[in-house]
Amino acid sequence: MPEDEKDGLDNPQGDKGADASKGNSGADAPNSGDQSALEKLEADLAEAKRSKAAAHLEAKQEREARQAMRTELDSVKETQLKEQGEYKTLYETEVSKNAILASEAAKAERLEAAMIATNEQRALSLPEDLRSVVPDLPPEAKATWLDENLSKLTRAPIPNVNAGAGGSGGIPTKPDVEITQAEKDAAEIAAQYGRKVDPESMARRRVAKTK
Repeated sequence: MPEDEKDGLDNPQGDKGADASKGNSGADAPNSGDQSALEKLEADLAEAKRSKAAAHLEAKQEREARQAMRTELDSVKETQLKEQGEYKTLYETEVSKNAILASEAAKAERLEAAMIATNEQRALSLPEDLRSVVPDLPPEAKATWLDENLSKLTRAPIPNVNAGAGGSGGIPTKPDVEITQAEKDAAEIAAQYGRKVDPESMARRRVAKTK
């Protein structure tokens, strides 16, 4: 019997076993490649998830930054509008106040002018020789002075019962002029304001005008 046949008989599974071993080795190689592809796919998915999460985070931060900026702008705008409103209110208040003050000033001027005119009319009611007794005072003070003294300066003359009397017990007087009580009061009032007025001189001027 030839040697090769003898070998075949001695090792009937030799070639088949080698072939099977080759077949098993070929089957292991594709399984290793699939594992690598799966790992790469999982790594890519994980990277994609990380990228997506990072993108979401960046978008969220950007939205929050825009919202913060809008809030700040709204706050600034609100403050500006509030200040403008306050300035407007303040301006309108000042305008109203100035208008009231101007109205009151005009009213005071009218009242003062009316008081001056009234004082002049009251002073003109005095005899001419007594008008110089009226002091030069501010309108209100002058009106007060006239209230207190005008009636004294406009009294009717008091008859001189001693006129022409002389000799036996009579009190001698000046026969050529009669001093009225108003003239005496005028001289007294003028003296209170530091002015010297002679009642006799006023009487003489009065008498001279009547002749």
